[in-house]
Amino acid sequence: MIGLFETDPAGRVLAADSVSTRLSATGGTMIGRTPWTAATPTRRTEIERDWSSRTTEGFDTDFDIGIDGIIRRAHVVMSPRLGADGTLLGYLGTVVVDHADDNAHHVLDRTPDIVWSVDDAGAITFANESTRRLVGPARVDNLASTLRDQVPRALLIGDLSHWRGDVVVRDTVGDSLTLDCTVVRTPDGGFTAWCRDVTSSARLHAELAHQATHDALTGLPVRQLFLRRVAEAVERSRIDGRALAVLYVDIDHLKIVNDTFGHDDGDAFIALIGRRLVASTRPDDVIGRMGGDEFVVLCERVGDETAALDLAERIIAAAAEPVVLHGQRMSTGVSVGVATWKPTDRSVALNGAPLDVALELVRRADTAMYRAKTRGKGRCEPFTDAMSHAVERRGRLRLDLERALAEQQLHLVFQPIAALHTGRVEAAEALLRWEHPTEGVLTPADFVDLAEETGLVVPIGAWVVDEALRVLASWIADGRADRHFRVHVNVSAHQVVHVGFVEDLTTAVRRHGLAPGNLSIEYQSDVLDDDEAARTLRSLHRLGFVLTIDDFGGHRSSLSDLRASTPHFVKLAGSFVRPLDVDDRDDPMVRGLVQLAHGLDVSVIAAWVVSNHQLQRLRALGCDYVQGFHVARPTRADDFDPTNVASRVLG
Repeated sequence: MIGLFETDPAGRVLAADSVSTRLSATGGTMIGRTPWTAATPTRRTEIERDWSSRTTEGFDTDFDIGIDGIIRRAHVVMSPRLGADGTLLGYLGTVVVDHADDNAHHVLDRTPDIVWSVDDAGAITFANESTRRLVGPARVDNLASTLRDQVPRALLIGDLSHWRGDVVVRDTVGDSLTLDCTVVRTPDGGFTAWCRDVTSSARLHAELAHQATHDALTGLPVRQLFLRRVAEAVERSRIDGRALAVLYVDIDHLKIVNDTFGHDDGDAFIALIGRRLVASTRPDDVIGRMGGDEFVVLCERVGDETAALDLAERIIAAAAEPVVLHGQRMSTGVSVGVATWKPTDRSVALNGAPLDVALELVRRADTAMYRAKTRGKGRCEPFTDAMSHAVERRGRLRLDLERALAEQQLHLVFQPIAALHTGRVEAAEALLRWEHPTEGVLTPADFVDLAEETGLVVPIGAWVVDEALRVLASWIADGRADRHFRVHVNVSAHQVVHVGFVEDLTTAVRRHGLAPGNLSIEYQSDVLDDDEAARTLRSLHRLGFVLTIDDFGGHRSSLSDLRASTPHFVKLAGSFVRPLDVDDRDDPMVRGLVQLAHGLDVSVIAAWVVSNHQLQRLRALGCDYVQGFHVARPTRADDFDPTNVASRVLG
């Protein structure tokens, strides 16, 4: 018969199970009494003397008690419970009563807890009904080795008197079960385990942990877990001296799939690319999803950069295989950036803590991937030192940009937009410039992506809108513009989906005494990828703001963009306007885009007009408005003069 109890520092029982309660001999409560209360008076005196001289290692004793008229031998072992500061909190005790009677077995067999005992030779000496039912009679004997394999060694050699933790066992059909066990060392060197089945909660916790670290669409590790894997690989590389590589993979033209078939099929396409990445890489490589259409691959023991580039080419070839969606063959591809690292690399950025190295490698691979996309997509690029200098420059600009707005380093220039058939200037585009203290005047191409990364695009964008409206109000006041004049301002998806974007625009217009029709919001087609952004733009349209799709006809534009936001204007992509100066091959394409827009009651603006020949061709093709150096160069607000434009447009 085996029981457990707990005492205070003086040895008074605080809690006891049904077996330990039988030490009272009379069947009464043990609470507040010593475990040896039922011993004979002489033996009790001896035990009290031994107890008074006990050591910090614990206490054990034995004595005879009468249970149901039968003398039994009780063996008591008490182990100290210490607080974090070493203070004695009490004792955890085990009692073993020889020749356990049927009533005691009956009690243990009825408890839902799982209880079994192991002697010093590793043999099972007791297993209650819950234990036998859980693991099956044939597996009971295996519990001894199962327990010894999973408890701390300190418990096995006697340095610990008790331990609590998880023990994994097999059930009757061989499935794993997780038990929360309290294991106490017995006087004979064996153990008693008192456990509860926590398999369901353990599986739930494991599932929640998996969901937190793995992408729901592809089942691949998310950014945080991937970075942890890279950091672990860096530590291993520093031991074995082998190189590793990080590949950053971006799907080309995913928007075409989304626009053609819908986002559900787009998600299925992303999942397919994820499976192709897994199939085209090595078994030990780690593939993760960074979000959207971006994946990452960790390759250990790659040898050199050439091997990493070979793997990147395999990925590109696998992703380029056509996909059939709803009976249509779709061709796409991926762009891949490659960053390799060896433990011998002594650069400051790659010689720090493993996680810092992991972050730097992912950032470098990302930089190389963007280089691949700008050079034509469907290719791979290794990270180079030249890119490193560019990254360092970006880092400096990122810090400087945080001070630019506060230190009034930003200003606007304005470029007229003229009606092609009348020459009249009806609008002007506000273009942002940054007067950097050391690098001179920078255009948005140098820093707008940094503004988006840091979140500064929202306050900077708000400043641009307010400043542009302030300037327009001053032009109306001094007669350089009439009440119907528009100022065009470029916005990004980050601005459009920002909470309060519509309210901020409405407030800014009212603050300067203008109407919503005086402000045209210019946006790229990719802004419409976000459903919330599309709804915001439609709200602006209903409020009377003017909408303009910029770079229309580029690779991310489609007919669905015109339907999604019902713009008033589209601005032709420069790739269509620039060639008009040298050949006629794009005439049918430009004419088709113009006719498409006109069919939906949308006016067409052609930017990048740098010659009279382009202007005349655009007039013949039916374009409505023109903008560019041939019409007028951008100027500061005080120098803006629309009166000289008509002669250049009509001449």
